[in-house]
Amino acid sequence: MEVQLLSETTDPAERAAHLQHLAALGGTVPSPTATTTPVTEPVRVQLRGSADSLRTAAVAASNGMHAAVFASIAASHEVLLGD
Repeated sequence: MEVQLLSETTDPAERAAHLQHLAALGGTVPSPTATTTPVTEPVRVQLRGSADSLRTAAVAASNGMHAAVFASIAASHEVLLGD
């Protein structure tokens, strides 16, 4: 999800946030020439779904470090939504 959001984000601050999320999740930053599968959902729908999934993962996490990472990224996605 973070890679997809990263590819669709043009705002520098939001892009930086998604790069941090990707790093926190142990992912690697895609090369500038990497392609992603187009998503038909608007970014807001993706952020909402991601926040919901990450909250669920935080509650189900087997240790506190994972729970904190998932909850932190979920909270960030909520902030990006601006609701």
